[in-house]
Amino acid sequence: MEYSLIGVIVGLIMGLTGAGGALISIPLFLNFLHVSLKSATVLSLTAVLLGTLLNLISNKKKPDKKIAFLFTFFGSMSNYASLPLKNLLPDWSIAFLLAVIGIYSLFSIWKPLTPTKKANPGIMKTILTGLFLGVTTTLTGLGGGVLLVPILKSSFGKPFEEALPTSLLTIFII
Repeated sequence: MEYSLIGVIVGLIMGLTGAGGALISIPLFLNFLHVSLKSATVLSLTAVLLGTLLNLISNKKKPDKKIAFLFTFFGSMSNYASLPLKNLLPDWSIAFLLAVIGIYSLFSIWKPLTPTKKANPGIMKTILTGLFLGVTTTLTGLGGGVLLVPILKSSFGKPFEEALPTSLLTIFII
């Protein structure tokens, strides 16, 4: 029953905001299933994977596949490289990182983001964003949507309608 409730909540958040739902699913796994923070981050990645697939299939707009695949490629490299770091970090440092990301996400929602008019964001910006997303995903269990949608809007000039499916595709693949 708890798994179904968590799945419904995470799916609704992903469909409405483009965020993967990990900021919601991690506390739900901690409180309902009483698992450790590190286990909750792994469970959240599984929930995010399934939820993004369903939301991506039902999304009517097309993602920017080039950006999504570059994020995925470089994010996967930093995912793999930062994996040993996750085992070394204490839970409080992961919780702190989650809090910082949550505050950034809330700030970006309260402060309306206006897309820039950049047609080509540049390969270095795309690579660095992918590397950052990979490390963040590994350490926190966040799929990237809580950061990726605001980044795509503000730094890559994507309207929300394109940022959402691009974020979902990136999250799903990575």
